[in-house]
Amino acid sequence: MSFLRDMLPVFLFFIVLDTLTTIASLPIGYEGNPIISWGLANFGYGFLIALKLVSILLFYICYVSVKQYRFAWNVSRYGASVIGLIASVSNMWVFFYGQNLFQAAGVL
Repeated sequence: MSFLRDMLPVFLFFIVLDTLTTIASLPIGYEGNPIISWGLANFGYGFLIALKLVSILLFYICYVSVKQYRFAWNVSRYGASVIGLIASVSNMWVFFYGQNLFQAAGVL
């Protein structure tokens, strides 16, 4: 497997979908991650995009380090994909309902 093929679910859910839904939902809600919130307040959307690019670099370093341990790589990439999917669904929930998914579920 190649890095780009392996990264497809991460790229789709964690990078693209999470970024787009975050940008779409920010005018309605707020960013719950304090680091990203600070970066957005001080540097704008460029901070979010730069952070996603750095995450791709970190995933590449992880890929090179653990590619011979296929299970560890799969846990890393699918774990990030699931986190990205959950974050995207929560962002879309903010966009449509004005509160995040965890608030709606009574978790926060």
